[in-house]
Amino acid sequence: GILTDAFNRMLSETQENQDRLGEQARLLDLTTDAIIVRDMQGVIVFWNRGAEEIYGWTREEALGRDKTELLRTEFPEPLEQITAKLQRDKRWTGDLIQTRHDGVRIHVNTRWVLDSDAQGAVARVLITDNDITARKQAEELMKSEARRLDTLVEKRTASLHETIGELEAFSYSISHDMRAPLRAMQGYAKALLADYKERLDPEATHYLDRIFRSSNRLDSLIQDVLAYSRVTKGDISLHTVDLERLIDDIFSSHPEFQAPQAL
Repeated sequence: GILTDAFNRMLSETQENQDRLGEQARLLDLTTDAIIVRDMQGVIVFWNRGAEEIYGWTREEALGRDKTELLRTEFPEPLEQITAKLQRDKRWTGDLIQTRHDGVRIHVNTRWVLDSDAQGAVARVLITDNDITARKQAEELMKSEARRLDTLVEKRTASLHETIGELEAFSYSISHDMRAPLRAMQGYAKALLADYKERLDPEATHYLDRIFRSSNRLDSLIQDVLAYSRVTKGDISLHTVDLERLIDDIFSSHPEFQAPQAL
């Protein structure tokens, strides 16, 4: 009686545990991630359907095999260091390179968690693997494109600096050639005004003065263009501008802006 009742209760509890474990295993098979359990020696004791789909080995082929050897795992750091971190923190996360059944190498993000038995002793490691090969390939492609763009920008920048240098040399040469006749115009106009002013009527003097002022203005414009071409090589110096004088210069240089004179 008493022994029979105890035996029946034990069978009932065993059946309940088996049913509960079966339900848990069924739920783990629903995820697309690889769920793997290995013992402390590295031997695989659980292998879900997600692991079959990612790695290509069936449950029967994987159980009892050493996980590191089966998948030819490449670790980001020595396994001894990873194991020490796992023992210290009870968990570890990292990226691995592993090999599928068909020989294709894939990138995997993995999460390890230590699990203990009923007596509290560390007994196994629960592993969740997620295939991130596509993401890694996209990252490598982006890095490659970034390197290509950097190289292209460097070449374009060097070419632009070379072109700017050639334009500056050309502008200096042209400005020198242009300022030579301007200085002649300024000199002759100034000489006429100085030596023959008494013989010239007011209108002729006015024309000579305008020639002198216009040549001076063109000389200033050429120097301003040269100064503007050097802006990228130095600090910009700001100063006030006499707007009244600037307006007077503009009006005197453009007859169409002046009021018509009565005949």
